[in-house]
Amino acid sequence: MRSTFATVMAAALMVLGLAASGAAREGDDPRADYIDNYGTFVPLRLEGGGAATVRRVFLNVGGRVQSVDPGVGVVRQNQNRLDWSRVPLIGKLAEDRYNEADFKPDRSIGDAYFADGTVWLDLSDEPRDRRYPQVAFLNQDYAYRLKSEPTPTNVHPLPNGPPGQLIGRVFRDAADGTLLVLVHPFIVTDTPF
Repeated sequence: MRSTFATVMAAALMVLGLAASGAAREGDDPRADYIDNYGTFVPLRLEGGGAATVRRVFLNVGGRVQSVDPGVGVVRQNQNRLDWSRVPLIGKLAEDRYNEADFKPDRSIGDAYFADGTVWLDLSDEPRDRRYPQVAFLNQDYAYRLKSEPTPTNVHPLPNGPPGQLIGRVFRDAADGTLLVLVHPFIVTDTPF
């Protein structure tokens, strides 16, 4: 009787193991429910309901122009979720989520302007040779991380004044130096969540 029970249990466990291995195929990402490759532009919703589609990004870094191309790719991360990244064991499977501390006034380094599909980040008080690993736009429920990094360019001249409509503030991420372009409304800063 015991050997029959043991055989049945072993068979059941083997079936469960095979089912689990089929469900979690190689390459599956447990974070896929809140991270995706969005495309080649950044869709923003501005305060008051207006829309802005970002297709080009330029930076005025201490009087020197840098550019970053959203056309290389944009990764969209859902920010309307709990941050599990600091929970032991399961935290390593979770992507970090931005929080209020990322947008403290002492981390603000400039302004963001929009006109005709182009965003200018005015970082004119930063050192000319400063480099940034990435640019991320934070708007509504999402963070949009541009896949390419800003690089110096001579193709576009500096604007003579404010290059369009002021749409947000630029912050430097304390962890890795990423530029965080906060465009209200944003779930993390504009709700009690």
